Amino acid sequence: FFFCFKKKKKKKKKKKKKKKEKKKKK
Repeated sequence: FFFCFKKKKKKKKKKKKKKKEKKKKK
């Protein structure tokens, strides 16, 4: 359970990075 949660958190971080990049591009 904890492992899955950690993996999900990592995925969320990646998504946030993509969003930040899009904002910077703008």
